[in-house]
Order: sequence, then C-alpha cells, then structure tokens
Amino acid sequence: MGKYRVGDVVIAPYSYFDPKLGYQVSVPRWWIVVSIDEHLGHVTVSCTKQLHQSNKYNGIIVKRTSNEGKEMGIEIDTFIYCEPNQTVNFLETEIYRKKGTCPLINEILSKLNL
Repeated sequence: MGKYRVGDVVIAPYSYFDPKLGYQVSVPRWWIVVSIDEHLGHVTVSCTKQLHQSNKYNGIIVKRTSNEGKEMGIEIDTFIYCEPNQTVNFLETEIYRKKGTCPLINEILSKLNL
C-alpha cells in the first residue's frame, strides 16, 4: 500500500514555460489525488488560486476559511479543476508531502466521471 490515498491533498511540482525567463520552471503546487494506478502512479487534479478559471472550466471553488479549506490545508481561496484533461500523473517519489484531506473528493470524482 502506498503512502498517499485518494482524496489526499498533496504538494508536487508544477512545471510551465515562463516567457519572461524564456525557459521551463517548476514550482510547488497543491494537487488532489483522484485515483492510484500501478502503471500510471497517482492521478491528480490541479488546484489554482486563479478563481477566474471557474468561468472556463468545470470545477469547485473552495474558500480557505471554510471547513473544507481548513481540512485541505489551503492558505488561499482555491479553484479545483474537475476536467479529465486537467489531470496529471505523479509517481509517489515525485510528491513532496501530504498537505491535508479533501472532503469534496466524492463531488470531484463525480464531476470527473470516476
């Protein structure tokens, strides 16, 4: 049995191209584990502080001061992507640590049709 479970909020790298720097950078970001596969590793959905993404994508906004936000361990209001094409796979060794637990996991899984 692995270290992380479905519903865990974890910290893992988020890589993107920074046009100002002209190269790929990686920063820590929180993710929610939505499934675990022996071949794919930990399948996660990303979270962002860019709440305006809720205008473009299916997802859930969680306020940091809400009971859900506190249980998740988030420091800022967060948008959770609930789009199948927004998932990212991580090996257990790529995950830095667990941050909290997402009490909205069933709603997320339903939106992802998992």
